[in-house]
Amino acid sequence: MLKKLNICIYDKILIFFCLIHIFFWTVLPTCLRFCLPMDALESVTWGQHFALGYDKNPFLVGWLAKLATKISGENGWAIYMLGQLSAVICFIAIYNLGRKFVAPIYALIAALVLDCITMYNIDAIDFGDNALTLSLWALIILFFYKAAANQKLLDWLCCGFFAAFAAMTKYSVVVLFAPMLIFLLFDSNARASFKNKSFYYAAILFLLIVTPHFIWLYFHNFITIKYAFFRTYAHKANYNFWQNLKTTYDFSLSLVLSSLLPLLLCFGFFFGKKKQENNIATKQSINTSKWKFLLLLGFGPWLCTILLSLIFSFNLHLGWGTPFLSLIPLTLVAFLQPAITKQKFKYFIITLFSIICLAFVTYIYVTEYYASNSSANYPAKKIAKKLTQIWHNKYHTQLKYVIGRMWEASVIGFYSQDKPEVFMSGDNEIAFWIDKKDVYRRGAIIVYNSKERVEFNNLRVKYKNLTNIKIMRFKIIRSKNDFVVLYVAFLPPRDNFKHK
Repeated sequence: MLKKLNICIYDKILIFFCLIHIFFWTVLPTCLRFCLPMDALESVTWGQHFALGYDKNPFLVGWLAKLATKISGENGWAIYMLGQLSAVICFIAIYNLGRKFVAPIYALIAALVLDCITMYNIDAIDFGDNALTLSLWALIILFFYKAAANQKLLDWLCCGFFAAFAAMTKYSVVVLFAPMLIFLLFDSNARASFKNKSFYYAAILFLLIVTPHFIWLYFHNFITIKYAFFRTYAHKANYNFWQNLKTTYDFSLSLVLSSLLPLLLCFGFFFGKKKQENNIATKQSINTSKWKFLLLLGFGPWLCTILLSLIFSFNLHLGWGTPFLSLIPLTLVAFLQPAITKQKFKYFIITLFSIICLAFVTYIYVTEYYASNSSANYPAKKIAKKLTQIWHNKYHTQLKYVIGRMWEASVIGFYSQDKPEVFMSGDNEIAFWIDKKDVYRRGAIIVYNSKERVEFNNLRVKYKNLTNIKIMRFKIIRSKNDFVVLYVAFLPPRDNFKHK
């Protein structure tokens, strides 16, 4: 009988895999992209001002994005690394959770196959709330299981800590909290949590972290909640039950298709000869309590989202399902626990790395040859340099403000040498840190995509003394015939701010 692999080897494989993942998915976008992705750029713009919340999300994403740009500057490599770190932390958390249910080799497989899902690699390049939930949700699930099983104070405090910061990343974490509560109520062992002081200490820690944000919300007209409702109900007036059903179906189908490749990899262990004497994986029996946990936490958030959509006619977006798939491979592997030989495991690792390499090549190819469809080729630095230069030539003073939609304005705010403040849409409710009087004193560049002509004209009416109104074209990098077309206008600074 062949000697079974030492448990430590699985830790080493996971660490090596995670390092490879972080390295390549940080280096590739850093070398290939000419502009930060949209969500990442928006997060950086928020982070310019440390607040307890922003117009679309609570505070954590903005804070982390700003910290990352302090480290990497315009190059943006730390931003790309943040998204991949979130994915890798998810892999590690799932692996550690899996070892409490199945043999280490099964736990490793459940963690590694997640990298066959684009949400855990390519999509994570665009660091934002969705990418950050990958790590936070997995950490909540890990420490919640440990806390409910062992009732230790540290586990409960970690669960409360990560739950709070997940809530301060995206409110949708409530669809994870609901299955957690159901598990506590209906599992006989977990019900002991309500008699444990540690559970309440965790709840207090959670409240201490989130309460300042909700106080901030009260004084800022509940702006993030209003945005959440806008995104949820942003559909046609004649939206009916059948359309809602189709939206929910499309959302679920997309998640199923996203998880198809890793599930096929898991099923691959059933093919070929099955020699039990060469099996390096030890089957473990899983009790009812553990199955409740896996099924509730694995599928519960997904089902909660579908039910909420059907009941309240929510308009679902695929990005909201980003962390829903993390437990699916572990649940499948725990159910199957197939016989695994060293040869099969070797083929699995080779297949996995082949798929990952294919993802690298695909990303490079798409970035290079589908330039007009990718923000990677947006001429951000050229636009920022040109408009800043025009401003300096006209007014001989620092560019202090830029007004426009988030994307175009943030491009100038981030890549201009003057680092102007971004006054998004000229709206003080969104960019609440901006002093309108100072905008009039110091002047600003107003910039809009040519598709946003109505909004641009509205600002022309609002700021009556605009000058040098023009249409500017910038060639998209790597593209032969595609251009970015912008409406640009200048709000001149007052005399006492000129020539400084």
